[in-house]
Amino acid sequence: MGASREMVNRSLRYYRLRGYIDWAGRRFVIRSPEGLRRHC
Repeated sequence: MGASREMVNRSLRYYRLRGYIDWAGRRFVIRSPEGLRRHC
């Protein structure tokens, strides 16, 4: 079972709004590894 592009984008937006990740050019930067561990 795969994830749709819409669901992936929604998840990324959720994590970005909460400060767990950010964009650096075309790459993702993990700002809060502990936050991601707790919510994944």
